[in-house]
Amino acid sequence: INPWQQPWISPYNFTTKKRYKSMNSLLLSIIANDKFDNEPRWLTYKQALTMGYSVKKGERGSNVFLYSTSYNRSKRDRNGKKIKDSFGNYVKEDISTKPIFRTYCVFNAQQLNNCPELKINEVANDVDLNRANSIMSNIPVTVKFNIIDEAFYDPKMDEIIMPPKKNFFRLESFYSTLFHEAIHSTGAPNRLDRYTLSTYFSDYNNHCKEELVAELGSLSLCQECKFEYTNSNSVSYITSWTNSLMDEEFKLVDLYSDVSKALHYINDVS
Repeated sequence: INPWQQPWISPYNFTTKKRYKSMNSLLLSIIANDKFDNEPRWLTYKQALTMGYSVKKGERGSNVFLYSTSYNRSKRDRNGKKIKDSFGNYVKEDISTKPIFRTYCVFNAQQLNNCPELKINEVANDVDLNRANSIMSNIPVTVKFNIIDEAFYDPKMDEIIMPPKKNFFRLESFYSTLFHEAIHSTGAPNRLDRYTLSTYFSDYNNHCKEELVAELGSLSLCQECKFEYTNSNSVSYITSWTNSLMDEEFKLVDLYSDVSKALHYINDVS
C-alpha cells in the first residue's frame, strides 16, 4: 500500500482553515493515518488555548516546517506612514529575504480536551480542475503528447513526453504523472539547478533524491487540486528514500527546501 496515496482528507490548520502543503501535508497525513484515525485538524499549542482547548496530559506534538523566501508587510509612503487603498484597507507588499526555515509544533484535534467532533461539511473536497489547468499552464517546458506510450521529462531536450489524457484510467492519474514530470523540469541547470545532465542519469543517490522531490512535489500539487494521489510507483520511491537516507550528506531539511522551491517555481511562473 502506498503510504502517501491519499484516501484521507488533507490535513489543515483548524484555526486558519488553511491546508498544509508539501512535506508538511505528507508527514501530518501519515501521522494522522497511523495514530489519529485520519483526523485532519491540527493546531499549535497557543491556537488550542485561544480556542478554549487544552492538550491532554502526556501528549506530544508533531513538527511542521516553514520555508520562505519572502514576508508580507504593510506598504508605507516616504514618511513611513502606512498606505491605505480606496476602501480604507492597508496595502500589503511582499519583501524578498534570504531563505527562512523554521520549525513549529502542532497537535492533532484528538490530542486535545473538549475539541468537538469533525463535521462532514468542514472538509468538502471537490476536485478543482481550474486549479489543475492553471498549474498545467505554468509548466516551464513544452509538453508533447501522442508520441510514445511513456511519461518522462527529457533533460537533454528540456521537454516532457506524455501519453494523451484518454490513455489514463483516471483523471487523477494523468495529473499526478504530469505534475511529477513538471517538478523534474524545475531542477534543470537553467532553473533551480538541482542536478546536472550527468547526475540526472548516472548518479544513483542524487537520482533517488530527485525522484523523491518530484514525487512529493506532485503530491502537493495534487492536494492543491483536491485530487487523490494515484502514482503507482510510490513504493519504489520509498525504497529510494530509504537508500538515500543512508547517505550521510542527506538531510530532511534539504529535501523540504528543494520541494518547496520547486513548488514556488511552478506557482510563480506566468
